[in-house]
Amino acid sequence: MTIKWKVFALANYIFGLLYFILLVYAMRFTVEAVPPSEDLTPFFPFLASLIIVVFNSVFNLYIFHFRLPDKPLSRRMARLYLVSTILFIISLIIIFASFFLSVRDELTSVQFDNSHYLLLTFFFLNLLAGIFILVNQLLLRKFIEKNNDSSLDTSMKED
Repeated sequence: MTIKWKVFALANYIFGLLYFILLVYAMRFTVEAVPPSEDLTPFFPFLASLIIVVFNSVFNLYIFHFRLPDKPLSRRMARLYLVSTILFIISLIIIFASFFLSVRDELTSVQFDNSHYLLLTFFFLNLLAGIFILVNQLLLRKFIEKNNDSSLDTSMKED
C-alpha cells in the first residue's frame, strides 16, 4: 500500500472526526441557542451536508480497510460509492459556501484580527483536505479495479 493511500485514510479519519464534532456543535447550538419560534429551514442543508461528509469519510475508510488492495467492489457497492461521491461534492460546495458567506459577513462587520486569520487558515486547510479526499476518492475505484485485474492475471499465470 502506497503512502498516498495511507494519507488518504488519515485524511478521512481527521476529516470525518472534525466534521462529526462540527455536526455535534451545530446540533447543540440549534437546540440551545436558537429560539423554538425561529425557522431553521435554511440551516438544514448545512446540517445534512455535515452528515453526508461524515458518512462519506466512514464509507471511504470502510473501503480502505476492507476492500483494498485486491477485493473488487460489487456493482451495488460501486453505485453506492458513486452516489456517495456526488453527495460529497454537493456537500462540500454547501459547506464551503456557507462558511465563505459567514466569514464574509463577519469581515464586513468587524475589524480584521488574529482570530480571522485562524478562521481563514482553518477554511483553507479544510478546502485542501476536501479536494485531496475528493480527488483520491475518484481515483480509488480505478485503483481497486486495476489491482483486481492484476491479481486475476497473476492467479491465471500460476495455474
